[in-house]
Amino acid sequence: MTFKPRLFSYALFTALATVILIMAGGLVTSTGSGLSVPDWPLSYGQFFPPMIGGIRFEHSHRMIAATVGFLTFGLTVWILREEKRHFMKVLAACASFAVLLQAILGGLTVKYLLPKPISIGHACLGQTFFCLVCALVLFLSKEWLSPVKISSKTAFHFTRLSWTTFGFAYCQLVAGAIVRHTHGQLLVAHIFIALLILIHAVFLNIKLFSDNSIQKKFLPQLLAIDGLLFLQLFLGLGAYTFKYALEKQALPTVLEVLFTTAHQTTGALILANLLVLSLRATKLLQSENSKSSSEYLDLIKPRVTLTALWTACCGYILASPQPFNATKFLHMLLGAFLVGAGGNALNQFHEREIDQKMTRTQERPLPSRKMEPENALIFGWLLSLSGIVEIGVFVSIYAAFIALGIFLSYVYIYTPLKKVTALNTYVGAVPGALPVLLGWVGAAGSIDAKAISLFMLLFIWQLPHFFAIAWVYREDYKKGGLQMLSRDDKSGQKTSFQILFFSFLLLLASLLPFHLELAGSLYLFAALAGGGILVVMAYNLRKIKLVHASRFVGASIIYILVIFTLLIVDKK
Repeated sequence: MTFKPRLFSYALFTALATVILIMAGGLVTSTGSGLSVPDWPLSYGQFFPPMIGGIRFEHSHRMIAATVGFLTFGLTVWILREEKRHFMKVLAACASFAVLLQAILGGLTVKYLLPKPISIGHACLGQTFFCLVCALVLFLSKEWLSPVKISSKTAFHFTRLSWTTFGFAYCQLVAGAIVRHTHGQLLVAHIFIALLILIHAVFLNIKLFSDNSIQKKFLPQLLAIDGLLFLQLFLGLGAYTFKYALEKQALPTVLEVLFTTAHQTTGALILANLLVLSLRATKLLQSENSKSSSEYLDLIKPRVTLTALWTACCGYILASPQPFNATKFLHMLLGAFLVGAGGNALNQFHEREIDQKMTRTQERPLPSRKMEPENALIFGWLLSLSGIVEIGVFVSIYAAFIALGIFLSYVYIYTPLKKVTALNTYVGAVPGALPVLLGWVGAAGSIDAKAISLFMLLFIWQLPHFFAIAWVYREDYKKGGLQMLSRDDKSGQKTSFQILFFSFLLLLASLLPFHLELAGSLYLFAALAGGGILVVMAYNLRKIKLVHASRFVGASIIYILVIFTLLIVDKK
């Protein structure tokens, strides 16, 4: 592909204009000017209304949005005419569609007087669009079109950390939008995700400075991200101080507006930079050992641990009485993280010989002999016991018993059963679903029907999800001697039936929180739509003999994250 400087410059200009648009949108929210203009798309029926009061912010936002819209449509046409890469044409079309959808959502916020779901969606889509435009800029750059590959032992870890950090930053975007449009709901979750981003940023810097070859390409951008993160901390503290800590004035003060707007804009810059960093790392880095796993971070299975942590977080928030006890919440999260991380470390300790036989797990720390088994054993026990004590002392003794139940059932019941019977999947779903009860008991101190409904939802979800995983890796599981349902199911009939049956059961179970008045109609719509999609996918899997089982795995992960997020957003 030939570098086209004019097209690249135009795309870059569109991205810079989008930054100004995000800033203008932040000013509308920060000043409470969202309903200063009662009509749409004009303002009081005029292209140029009197620029007084909140009209100046709302109308300026609309004019800038219209400008960015025309720039985007122009960029799309240019790319469709000049580009030969199919994915670029698709992305450009998506950018134009996003602009159109964003305009519609903006109109709906005015028409329906700032409904929370639409306002939150409008905020999230705006920054998602910004990321999309930044990706287009990168794909049009000289570096992307003529890449110089870098070989490094830490390439795999650096790339994975980049994508994980971007994922948390996107979750932070959603949480921040909810905080802004619900007057502080999920503020604690917003702060907790910020902590996770900072931890991952530290790991990124460690990886960068331990490898000179990566430094040459990525040092300037990572330093820029570090600077933005420090600025974001300062702005976040200022925004919290002026918006929540100090006595609230009838109208927002100048400092409150400046801090909150700058905080939102800086967040968008961090998010876009992390996306570009992740894409650059994926394109430019090639690993000398692409599946090297020699660190304690790999031993605790961070993705599995954080997924369980999210369900515990949701359980606590859903059960929490008012006022929200942030200190107790953080103690619960820390304890749950330690228990989950320790359990995963001990799981790898006990399965090290099995992992050595399977292709997908051979490069884990223990089977690859990059860590001594005794170190993993001590590490796992220290984390697990510390977590149980943390919960028992700072949360409640009842929550500590649940944490102990999670630990024992996962490490010493489920793990050995995997070598004995295919029923292990049903048993393993119990410790997988218990974290939501841990969070619930941590907040409410007891278990009721609503808590049981969340447990059942999470328990049933795991069955079709893990049956699909077992089918995808059935050959590997045979090598390891694991007794999975798919092991002797050559036709896939048994496995596909279980996936379809439990997907339908999941659809029914997802209605319980609505029936018990734990969540409202927004959640109900998502549960019906998401559950219906999974049932259709499961039915198609049965017809085509599980050819696309991996797609079902990905869809089920998205489903459970969306469902639990909407439980919080639409909490009654």
